Amino acid sequence: MGATRLDNVGLILVGPRYPENIGAAARIAYNFGIPELTVVANREPDRERMLKMATHKAGHLITGMRRVETTAEAASPYHFIVATTARQGRQRVRMQTPRAVMEEIRPLALVSKNRIGLMF
Repeated sequence: MGATRLDNVGLILVGPRYPENIGAAARIAYNFGIPELTVVANREPDRERMLKMATHKAGHLITGMRRVETTAEAASPYHFIVATTARQGRQRVRMQTPRAVMEEIRPLALVSKNRIGLMF
């Protein structure tokens, strides 16, 4: 699979426990060329702790971060949402592997008008 531009892809974090996790996710988003970060949280996370982990290169993702209170609000700007979970249980089954998901959404991502949200 060749390189795909990700300027129409956004990263959505639902209920991150620590501000440092948001900063680390911002750094990863920056490294992969993902230009937006949305956090679902009922209060504003500690900006200094986020920025410390984001480093100076990804700091703009923290300062431009959108904070919302519901997953519906977080998903609203996007045409397609790819959602993940780390939780396991009888009612949670693996729907697709990450590779299969990327192969499926790649054609959608190539159309610049389609906005894709990656929800974690």
